[in-house]
Amino acid sequence: MENSGSPSMVRLLAINVILFLVNAQENVHPDVIAVVEVKVGVSPRPRWASSYSEGDSCYCLPSDSNMDNFVVETTRGWMTTTEVCDLVGPGPGRRGRPVYNDIQCGNGPASTEKNELLCPGRID
Repeated sequence: MENSGSPSMVRLLAINVILFLVNAQENVHPDVIAVVEVKVGVSPRPRWASSYSEGDSCYCLPSDSNMDNFVVETTRGWMTTTEVCDLVGPGPGRRGRPVYNDIQCGNGPASTEKNELLCPGRID
């Protein structure tokens, strides 16, 4: 392959790499910034869902039993995550939307529940 370093071969390789990356990310939601391998044998479960996103908004799900363990600073002062979730409201519903294992749509921190440490981020 005498011409393997020729400009046309380099361009062809670059185009193939770009197409590969576009196709590989085709089914990835735009809010995903990293894909993290989880511990072998850990499978996300629907009951782990603590939040979901719709566009740029994040909505809480009432299934997170440790919501009151967090106090966060807001423009209204310090509030528990339950208070923040009450202010945000229930949102449009989680069906067909990205679902997360933590209360802040994959932005952490993880709660004291072991499943959030084993499998952070999206669980759908």
